[in-house]
Amino acid sequence: TPEVPTFIAVGGGKGGVAKSIVSANISAKLAQAGFRVIVIDLDLGCSNLHTHYGISMPKVSLADFLLTKTKSFNEILIPTTVAGTRLIAGGRDYNWNEFLKGGAANFKPLWDAMFRAKVDLGADFIVLDLGAGTSEHTLDFFSAAHLGITAVLPEPTSVENAYVFAKTHLFNLI
Repeated sequence: TPEVPTFIAVGGGKGGVAKSIVSANISAKLAQAGFRVIVIDLDLGCSNLHTHYGISMPKVSLADFLLTKTKSFNEILIPTTVAGTRLIAGGRDYNWNEFLKGGAANFKPLWDAMFRAKVDLGADFIVLDLGAGTSEHTLDFFSAAHLGITAVLPEPTSVENAYVFAKTHLFNLI
């Protein structure tokens, strides 16, 4: 619907294959084209997307919204060095294990905020920088996106892990 931003998810089976670089560059190009973009670092525990914008570890993160519930979605948005792009950092200094054991239901506040982001915040696009691998939340975000991009490098473990990522994603759709 026109009231929902377009979701773009960048995932892959392995770390270090440039998922964050792709996410930052897509966000920057969309913003340079005049769109309003929110980019969310969903690499829980190993977030580093902020460094691609030249930003030190932010003081607020996704953890403040989902784990501690001390900040609203709007309060964790950080302006970046690219006009028109705002960032939500991943909160790598937190232990997400108990939260993740709760499954998809624990992400409902994030889903709700993302679906309202066009109306509430004027966001045209939300770019999701996913963590490596095939965890439930990673596959859920990838599957729900309007566009999913799998990052892979031309080396054996990257190709193998990308294959596992794609296969697991497809099995989850069935």
